[in-house]
Amino acid sequence: MPRANKPREAAIALEAERIAKGMAIACVRNTFLEKLHDGKIIDTVTGDYSDVTVVTPTRTISWNEVSRISDEEMAKLNRQVLNALYTVLIRFEEPGFHDALIALGVNSTANWDKPELLKKFVLRTLSDEELESYTPPSFPIG
Repeated sequence: MPRANKPREAAIALEAERIAKGMAIACVRNTFLEKLHDGKIIDTVTGDYSDVTVVTPTRTISWNEVSRISDEEMAKLNRQVLNALYTVLIRFEEPGFHDALIALGVNSTANWDKPELLKKFVLRTLSDEELESYTPPSFPIG
């Protein structure tokens, strides 16, 4: 069995992180989600918001039971995220696009955590052994 090229794998993982952060900013953060995030912050003494209520003209609702996003807002957010992800995939190899996406992520995510490979995602659940020995696919390393 050929020996893994650890420096190459590290470079690929770093490039995947940079692309993921650029996509997170461009495709999720810079969408209608930002408008939903605007506004006044709710204060809580308990820390779990069980002491917060929302008063409407017809009833009082515990904060933990309030839907924070309407169906219309969710549909709008889904459309924006879908269109942005689609655009990234279509334009990824366009000259300058990759670098601009990376720059957007680097400039906007300095205080973010490193991404983690999800154990359970789409196709199947990876075993702990697979997670520990995972070799990332090749990305065009710029």
